[in-house]
Formats: sequence, C-alpha cells, structure tokens
Amino acid sequence: MQFDQESAAKLVHPTVALSAVDMAKLLDVKDREIVHLRRQVAWFQRQIFGQKSERRLPEPEGIQGHAGRTVRDRTRRSATCQEEQDRRARARTQERESDRQRRRIGPVL
Repeated sequence: MQFDQESAAKLVHPTVALSAVDMAKLLDVKDREIVHLRRQVAWFQRQIFGQKSERRLPEPEGIQGHAGRTVRDRTRRSATCQEEQDRRARARTQERESDRQRRRIGPVL
C-alpha cells in the first residue's frame, strides 16, 4: 500500500492547509462572530432577566402578565367589559319586550 501526499491531503482538515495570513483572517472572522453572538445573548438576557422584568410583582392566581399592563389595568378593562355585556343584555331584553308588545297589538294598518 502506497501512501502519497495527495491522499494525505484529502484526509487532513482544510484549515491545516491554510497559510498563516489566511489562518489569521479566519480567526478574525470567528472572533467577530463570537463578539456578535455574545452581544445577542446579553441582549436576550436583559430582556428576560432585566431590572424591569424583576420589578413586577407576581400575578395573583397564576394570571399571565401582559406587556406593559398591570393587574389594575386588567380589572378596569374587565369591569368595562362587564358593563358592556350588561348594556347589551338590557338592550336584548328591551328588544324582546317590544317584540312581545307588537305581537299583542297586532299589525298596524
């Protein structure tokens, strides 16, 4: 079995064949990429574990929080929703009553 340089070159990783200048360029690119990725990780950590995220009080009964809204805002909104539901229920009741009266009176000629 003969061992020649061509077959040996195929077995070796491509970076081994790089010159010193090419290797320095490759390492520079990798260093920049590492810095960029570390900045991204730091940004994500600030979003999840930042001061504002830790200032919030835990929600009662496991209610999931909403961006920029507090429990007070949600209760105010739910009260408004309840008022709207009540208003619609009254309107439906009034409509039913007026339909009943029209049926009793009969068609107007």
